[in-house]
Amino acid sequence: EYILLKPQTYMNNSGECIAAFLNYFRIPLDDLLVIYDEIALPWGKFRYRGQGSSGGHNGMKNIIKLLGSKDFKRLRVGIGYDRNFLIRDWVLRNFSQSEREEIRKIMPNLLDGLLE
Repeated sequence: EYILLKPQTYMNNSGECIAAFLNYFRIPLDDLLVIYDEIALPWGKFRYRGQGSSGGHNGMKNIIKLLGSKDFKRLRVGIGYDRNFLIRDWVLRNFSQSEREEIRKIMPNLLDGLLE
């Protein structure tokens, strides 16, 4: 059974929603997988870790702080970065049609890999 949680807070405050959700439903950290964008990874690449630091990502810093632990799974999703844009504009933009199609192709293999 899976629950997909999309915080409605600002990204830098994602930990508020996640911590409240885990506490309310008594979900252990072992069952948490945080999926987030990463400009340092090329478009369409993924990196999975069983635990670790925030890697400088402000949302992850907040999650780690409010959970009081770095011991939870995370999946970084590469969105690349076009230096012709401000970072905030790049990460907040909508995906293009071709990017959405590419995501649809990649997602089944990614999910299969996570379930193994």
